[in-house]
Amino acid sequence: MAAFRKASLINALDFDDIYEKGHPGATVIAAALSMAAHRECSGTDLLEAVVVGYEVSCRVGISLLHRAPRKTIHGHGTWQVFGATATAAKLMRLDARQAAQAIAIAAVNAPVASVMKTVYGKNPSMAKNNFGAAAQTGVNAARRAAAGFEGPLDVFEGPTGYWRMAGADECDFGKLTSGFGSIYEISRVGFKPFSCCRLIQSSVQACRDVFTMARVDAAAGEHIKLVVTAPPIVCEPPFSTARPKNMWAAQFSAPHAIAMAVLGVEPGPDWFADDSLRHDIAGSLQDIIEFMPHSAHDLSREPHAASACLHLHDGRVLEKHVPFAEGEATNPIRVGSRNKVPAAHELGSWR
Repeated sequence: MAAFRKASLINALDFDDIYEKGHPGATVIAAALSMAAHRECSGTDLLEAVVVGYEVSCRVGISLLHRAPRKTIHGHGTWQVFGATATAAKLMRLDARQAAQAIAIAAVNAPVASVMKTVYGKNPSMAKNNFGAAAQTGVNAARRAAAGFEGPLDVFEGPTGYWRMAGADECDFGKLTSGFGSIYEISRVGFKPFSCCRLIQSSVQACRDVFTMARVDAAAGEHIKLVVTAPPIVCEPPFSTARPKNMWAAQFSAPHAIAMAVLGVEPGPDWFADDSLRHDIAGSLQDIIEFMPHSAHDLSREPHAASACLHLHDGRVLEKHVPFAEGEATNPIRVGSRNKVPAAHELGSWR
């Protein structure tokens, strides 16, 4: 239950790590902290278990291949169960046979891939990413394996393998083992500068930066229009939905995230406070945002890129392009830059 609670809280504000797929830290770190509280281990043991958890979880995640651009079955908690399992197994010092059984047990008890309803559905909900269930299932699988329980050791193999259970069209088995022990997936993990979905981080940064360039107060209404060019998925609900009604919808609302960033609200809980969700100035700013999808050519070169074009009453038009959001593994957050906003956009100036 401790693992369930921690994993749910780590991802609660959508302000966690980012990877090619999902947010592996929610399940790995939750399992590590929860299991370490009940085991005699050093700091080195804890960190080693975290690295192992990331490696196993991420490799399973990237091995799952989908032919369709939009998946019918989608959910990261389904494969992130393996991060919690491997982390717990490492801290429990399970031998190879027990660890294999733990992985097999976790595979057949992984949570359902539900994101197409909990995030991409009409009403994003607190269920969101079921990382709590994944962390709990992983820790439980390791404990059961230690007690002698067994699972199907061929769970990844054949036409009925785990990849099929997870809704993938096929499995790239090479990604499970290629470079194992010399290439570590944890080195490809980044961190979000904004408390919102990874898909809209570039859009938020581009809009924040273009207001900085313009040297105008976003709360003063000096702008006519803000045009955001982004991946097509960002231009559709729930990502394009303005004035979200609750914190769960707000985490996936690009207009809300953009308004919070350009108004200088500190990323985190303040973005989802009632007065932030209901404030007239923030709402009015969201209303003037227009979204345009990238072309297929641009999308293939820069899948998460975004541009912001700000039109001002004085006739000026300013543009900012962000190919890779700050915080991505290829563009790490610079010290002191996380919450850089114009002084005129401080919290008190719009509230």
